[in-house]
Amino acid sequence: MTTLEWTVEFTETAVALFEEAVPKKFRKTVLEKVLTRLSQTPDVESGKVKQLSSDREPFFPGRNVWQLRVAEYRFFYELLEGKVVIVFFVGIKDTQTTAEMLDP
Repeated sequence: MTTLEWTVEFTETAVALFEEAVPKKFRKTVLEKVLTRLSQTPDVESGKVKQLSSDREPFFPGRNVWQLRVAEYRFFYELLEGKVVIVFFVGIKDTQTTAEMLDP
């Protein structure tokens, strides 16, 4: 049994973007993968998780922002004190840059 160390929350905007981006038949599977990863090791970089640099676009001054890749979907989240993960943006990564995706 895995101990869940982090609390994962979605902003209203992220929920709306998730429902818009992910077809209904895939939502449960994608959401399970997101929750599993973010509740256990959201602060560990890997091939699917990276911390966004504060000196490159997009800029998030003073924020601890990370990106999780699940298939073609990108989940942007912030790590807060008290082991809380706030997912604030969900999108599809086509050929655009991360900055373009976050600011259409």
